[in-house]
Amino acid sequence: FILLSVIRCHHVFSEDQGIFNMPKVTKTHPDAPKRFKSSYICFSIAHQDKVKAELGPNARVADISKRMAQLWKGLSEEEKKKWDAEAKADRARYEEEKANYSGPWQAPQRRTKKDPSAPKRPMSAFLYFSQKYRPIVKAQKPDLKNTDVSKCLGEMWRNAPTEERNMYIDCEAQQRAKYKVDIAKWKQEQLAKAEAAPNEEGMMQFGVEKNLQQRKKKKASIKQSASDQLAALQKF
Repeated sequence: FILLSVIRCHHVFSEDQGIFNMPKVTKTHPDAPKRFKSSYICFSIAHQDKVKAELGPNARVADISKRMAQLWKGLSEEEKKKWDAEAKADRARYEEEKANYSGPWQAPQRRTKKDPSAPKRPMSAFLYFSQKYRPIVKAQKPDLKNTDVSKCLGEMWRNAPTEERNMYIDCEAQQRAKYKVDIAKWKQEQLAKAEAAPNEEGMMQFGVEKNLQQRKKKKASIKQSASDQLAALQKF
């Protein structure tokens, strides 16, 4: 599969050496409908706690993804119908929300300076796939440019067997779940540090601008009240 995919990609690139356009830095708007889940993702979400308990606390994300793929593969067609129905219902939900949604679908994403102590964001399923196969593609076709290698990987991803794609999709889901826990814990730690040493710079850094603004308003109000009282006394 891999060798045939690389050969096909190389043939396409020899005819068309297009250059990737740099994508705009955007993200899905928070008010936009959440995209529907596949049957496999519905199954994975429902069984992730069970699989984690089965493999133990030291299990790697790759191990969890592999075990989840094995469980899914072991389901009968009749058992998969339950998850197909759940996915179908979720897709209907998405289509209905999509039809009734009139707001923006994309929102600009500001590039913020990353804190080196913050947990790293998880990669996408495609990037996990690329991480494994990029060295293979480059070894088999060393004359390909990096942009062509990326196109080749995209073609390979689209043509990859469903079971293999599901393994990487589940890996991404597991990493995202872990990231949500880690980032929430990290934010709490940073907030605790800011409260322990409350200064304007620290408070702004750790996202408590609202509290700072309220303090400033309160100080201004007290100052204005004192000025009004002084002005009233001066009239006598």
